[in-house]
This record gives sequence, structure tokens and C-alpha cells, in this order.
Amino acid sequence: MIAQQLGANWGQNFVIDNRAGASGIIGTELAAKAVPDGYTLLLGTTGTHTTNPAVFKKLPYDPLGSFAPVTNLVDTPFMLVAHLSMPATSVSELVQLARSKPRDFSYASFGNGSSAHLVGELFKIIAKIDLTHIPYKGGPSAMTDLLGGHVTMMFNSLPRCGTTYQGRPFARLRDREHATCAQRAGYSDIRRSRFCGSRRRIVVWPVRPRRYVSAYY
Repeated sequence: MIAQQLGANWGQNFVIDNRAGASGIIGTELAAKAVPDGYTLLLGTTGTHTTNPAVFKKLPYDPLGSFAPVTNLVDTPFMLVAHLSMPATSVSELVQLARSKPRDFSYASFGNGSSAHLVGELFKIIAKIDLTHIPYKGGPSAMTDLLGGHVTMMFNSLPRCGTTYQGRPFARLRDREHATCAQRAGYSDIRRSRFCGSRRRIVVWPVRPRRYVSAYY
């Protein structure tokens, strides 16, 4: 959708190279090593430029030195979704069920250190439950296994959850509650800011020469 609109506005064709996996490291490294001529854009996320530097000891790119910011883009809130086999129909019921059966339930993420992983761990701490973390190489594979019942639940972005749900009209997913519904379920210490999800606030590209940034406006 973004590429189509940019193409219409700028009169240029855009080629999308979707390199998912490794908490965004694969695609970000590819962009960082591209020729710095202004023709390669990267959709940066909270994970690629904020979480990854704090979680991984060594990255194949410099989150600050390799890129120049172009614009803020969008915030995508997370939803807590569970497979249909989950008997709970609300966050409070899910928490009570998880407490009664420690480590019987699992949650998927896009990979170790990803935003979905961190949100899941924060949820475990605040709700005082024990869930098994199952990391995947990217969001699509995690959602596929969730739909197949191989994992119990996951935190995922609203667009991904909405698209998957609408594509399966017989409701393979249930409990499509925004993460902040936990607050309405009685967990008043869970604040909205803690579950903002993935923040796609900047589109970045290889840093030199910086004069190309002004050409995008």
C-alpha cells in the first residue's frame, strides 16, 4: 500500500524486497549495505533501530550511523490472539487458566529479542503466569503455526491479525483483544504505553549522501 502511494506521488516504480526474519536484522543489513544513492529505502521499526541494539551484542549494521531518517510513518498496536482451542474468551480468563496450568501454554514471537517477544515477557511478569516462548524466523511463520494450533497465542500487530482473521471467515482465531484489554480485565498496572506494539516511525536509507533526503519531500 505504501509503495503504491509513493509510486503514484513520485511517478516512480517501487520494487518491494520483503526480507523478513531475525527480528528485522536480515532486511536492515541488506539496506545498510546497499549503494547509498537514494534509491534504496528501508521501513524501519522499533525492533530494528531501538530494541535490537539493546538486545543483541553485535549487529551487522549501525542503527544510527548507517541510516538517515526521512519521516515518521505509523504506529501499529499489538493484539493478543489465541488459537480456537483456547477455552478462555477474555484476558482475565486466559490468565486464570495459565495460572492453573503452569507452562502448559506457549506464545509465539517473530524471534528472540523481537517486540512480540518483549511484550510477551512483560505480560508474563505483570500477569504472574508462566508461558513457554517459541521464537520464529518471522511473523508469517509464527502466525501460520498459531493458526495450525502448534502454539497457543501470540502478540501481533493489528494489521496482521486483521488480515489473517478476515481471510479465515470460520474464525480460526479467537480472543482478538487489544493488549490493553488486560487493563479492563483488572490488571490496572498494565498501561497502554507498555503495549504500544511496533512503531514504524521512520523510513530510512543508507546515510551518504544526506542531500538525497530533501528530494523525498
